Amino acid sequence: MQYRYATERENYADLSSGRVFYNQPGHPALPVRLASEIFQRGLAYLRAEGFTSPCLIYDPCCGGAYHLGVLGFLHWTEIHEIAASDIDPETVCFARKNLGLLRSAGMQQRIDELQSLLARYGKVSHRDALESARRMQAQIQMMAPQNELKTAVFQANAADGAGMTAGLQGRRADLVISDVPYGQHSHWNNLAGESGATPLFQMLEALRCALRPGGLAAIICDKSQKAMHPAYQRLEQFPAGKRRVAVLRLTA
Repeated sequence: MQYRYATERENYADLSSGRVFYNQPGHPALPVRLASEIFQRGLAYLRAEGFTSPCLIYDPCCGGAYHLGVLGFLHWTEIHEIAASDIDPETVCFARKNLGLLRSAGMQQRIDELQSLLARYGKVSHRDALESARRMQAQIQMMAPQNELKTAVFQANAADGAGMTAGLQGRRADLVISDVPYGQHSHWNNLAGESGATPLFQMLEALRCALRPGGLAAIICDKSQKAMHPAYQRLEQFPAGKRRVAVLRLTA
């Protein structure tokens, strides 16, 4: 794929999965540069329609919410809230811990953990992670007074629009970014909906309750799945390695 926005190969070591952010074993992590590119493409479409406020982004298949935490640090001033949900309660716990790192108290707790690990084992990896965490804490302390980035994490079925609405407390997302299950390391679980509809179709149907009119859904999936629904207009689709990304606008 050709990058339009995240054009530079920056050093994302501080934001790498498992360093400061918690890594949930067996769950693939969306690459930092790709996540940033997808967010910036979505934001550009919103801006072209006259949207000027910081946005609410949401993922109904959030996994450990690593990519959402990364987007918070990279695009802090362009986001006012990050919402995340998943059907699996253990996964929701990981997501809550990762998004908690966007707050000074959460990052301080992580710094304390890393200091304890460094004192106990003396590993270079723990020392490097601690240095990263301190840099990230400094960023939080600089940015938080300008924009208090809110987070919401809750358990919900990705096919349950009512569950999404309840978790979001009536708020509607401007941009959904979701790296949906591919069937290798993650799977669609317990989706109930229209007979014969694919899980991805069911999720898009449910998102009609969670997206504002004209809001966008950026769906990352493998090439065997198709992000299609009559209530959405496809704005673009592009390959990203083994993944395919579709950017859709809710029209009905």
